[in-house]
Amino acid sequence: MMSTLRGLNITELIKQASDMKSIIFLLFFIKGLHGLTGLEGKVVSFPTETATSYVELTPQHEEELEAFTICLRFNTSLTRSYSLFSFATSAYYNDILLWSNNQRRYSIYVHNSYVSFTIPNGRSTTGWPHFCGTWESDTGKAELWLNGKSLGTKTLRRGSTVKSNPSIIIGQEQDSFGGSFQQSQSFVGNITDVHMWDYVISSCKIKSARYGSSCAKGNLIDWDTVTFHKSGNVITEPKVEEDYY
Repeated sequence: MMSTLRGLNITELIKQASDMKSIIFLLFFIKGLHGLTGLEGKVVSFPTETATSYVELTPQHEEELEAFTICLRFNTSLTRSYSLFSFATSAYYNDILLWSNNQRRYSIYVHNSYVSFTIPNGRSTTGWPHFCGTWESDTGKAELWLNGKSLGTKTLRRGSTVKSNPSIIIGQEQDSFGGSFQQSQSFVGNITDVHMWDYVISSCKIKSARYGSSCAKGNLIDWDTVTFHKSGNVITEPKVEEDYY
């Protein structure tokens, strides 16, 4: 992964460049190491099923977590299982995971354990559904939200702490830290408006996040300003607002 290259001695690389063409190449390479910044008004598209296409997101700060909220919007025609948001640490490759079992059942993972939620009859995940998953250590309460409405609460890994320095991936599910992707678990479709907080946000804020309110931007991952790396067949496109609501 790109993150494994960040420890290179950039100054030495520039000193060793023999001509202006080499220096220009290095400048573009260095820019790639530091990542692209900001996806405001953008959709990330994964057009084909692969084991190599993904986007790595860099959190704004890295610390152990005793709670979290993750919100995102997506569009897919997949009927098999797939990953929506994969957060791996040195301790657990599914330290946090939002997972679609099928079109009617979704799961939240913490420390490789999970609870699942079923979409009730009469509620649809077609189009561009907005999902939020929350969890807090003190009570173990895990909750999944679809389009601003709760799908219920369950108990998961009470008293646990999620380790710092994660690898955060959309488009693939990590079976080891930063890798071991499987084509059969890859996401095919479009993802946008990914936000993550280091606490459980209010139901009012979840409803605001659904409509892209400026008051509902993640303090760990803010889609508008996030630093990210693309790998494989990944396309960024402008978001057409009327498609979402």
